[in-house]
Amino acid sequence: MVAFIIKISSFLFSGALGIRLVTILLNAFMILVIWKLIPSEKKTHKNAELLFFIILLSMPFVNLYGFVTTPDAPLLFFSALYLLALKQLEEKDDFKYILFFSITAALLIYTKYFGGIVILLSILFKPKLLLKRSIYVAGIIALILMTPYLYWLYQNDFITLNYHLFQRKSIGYFQPKFVYGYLLGTLGVLNPMLLVLIFIQIFNKKITSNHQNKFMIKMFVGYLAFFFLYSFRSWIEAHWVAFAVIPMALLLFDLGVENQKLYTKIKYIGMVSIILIVAFRIMIILDLPLKTEFHIQKKDYFKSIEAFADDRVVIFINSYQNASKYTYYTKQKSFSLNDIYYRPNQYNLWNFEDEISDKKVLFIGAGSSSFTDSTKLETGDYIKYKKVDDFRLLSHLKATINPPLKTRSNNKIERLNLTIENPYHYDIELSKENSAYHMAFLLENADQQIIIPLNVENLQFIKANKKSSIDVNYELNNIKSGTYKLSIIIKDHYLYFIQISLKFDVTVKN
Repeated sequence: MVAFIIKISSFLFSGALGIRLVTILLNAFMILVIWKLIPSEKKTHKNAELLFFIILLSMPFVNLYGFVTTPDAPLLFFSALYLLALKQLEEKDDFKYILFFSITAALLIYTKYFGGIVILLSILFKPKLLLKRSIYVAGIIALILMTPYLYWLYQNDFITLNYHLFQRKSIGYFQPKFVYGYLLGTLGVLNPMLLVLIFIQIFNKKITSNHQNKFMIKMFVGYLAFFFLYSFRSWIEAHWVAFAVIPMALLLFDLGVENQKLYTKIKYIGMVSIILIVAFRIMIILDLPLKTEFHIQKKDYFKSIEAFADDRVVIFINSYQNASKYTYYTKQKSFSLNDIYYRPNQYNLWNFEDEISDKKVLFIGAGSSSFTDSTKLETGDYIKYKKVDDFRLLSHLKATINPPLKTRSNNKIERLNLTIENPYHYDIELSKENSAYHMAFLLENADQQIIIPLNVENLQFIKANKKSSIDVNYELNNIKSGTYKLSIIIKDHYLYFIQISLKFDVTVKN
């Protein structure tokens, strides 16, 4: 969806406006849709328009996604549009409303998986919808609209679903920082004063009891509660709760028009918030010596890297952001290579083997001991780098264990057979003396990552464009008993290990 809206913008403008134009328009139309969700009788309040805009402009998300093009910008717009479509479908079963509902539901999923949470919660909190034939017709149409994406998922082994549900680094491990990090982050991004105010009113049952308000309270609390519960097994990014802005704004508006004292509180809290937000928006356009995303690594930084790279292909280690920015500012192709200390992203899916074949490569990374060279750019920034003349990709190898492991014992040499699929046009020799390639197990739990070397038996190759059977042995030396996530990893002598298998649970016993 982000690529799509940027492409539309770029037909009309180049540069930053070519990236942001549709985002700006979506934000404006989202505000219009939210206004349409307000009952007509509420709009007759003498300060209705003023209150409405004070509430929205005091929301950090409404400001941020008015110009920052990420999936959350279209998510907010299509969420508002979905709620409007749902309201219309409830009122009338005309086919045009069924089709409108289907399209908005499909676009929500195309935008971000969290759109699915919005859809599921809305059906959960309106169970009578399941008695209407129109909701099933709408569901079938939405499913048809999503067929291209579902087919893509099937072609790619459901990689994105698998990652979000099972493969994220933090999945399955409770850590207190996940919970309080979520709570503090949510307070910050939803405007802490307004958030506290609305929860007090919900708790004291001060919000007008009508059909829409009851539904919006459930959507607001239910959405935040979902991520609160999810924080007990994974880290929650603060922007994941963006949807909550919509029901929160509608409920605050209703409180303001129904209660003069609350109107005054909301107005003053909102005005102070707007002043702070406007100050921040001015600050990010000024050339200040700050370390925010808006002040570091601008065009001159990436142009300096281009000059230093000369004719080499630039590959960033663990930074899809820098790879994207480099391509944007220099118009030269760049890539990100992601090791076991970073999360997968689009560069894991894209096969850029042909782009670096027979070419010299410049790796740029931070914190890796493999990058023993450093230099000072024309901008005064220092970078760690490595120049490589014979680099080969390994990230698209796919490894499995035959049979799968479940329980392993300490201090005992174990032998295994691995099947590794190599999609590249070159063999990978694993066992020659001083081989550039090394394989290992990665064991992970909440506290640590442990690398267990895999010793290849006899002379073995991972054959080009084939599935190869590899015999290995390993030994677990005094690993603490417990349940770990295990995956197969591989590296060459230039870089850190990369993951080439799915993660699965394994129990280690002494």
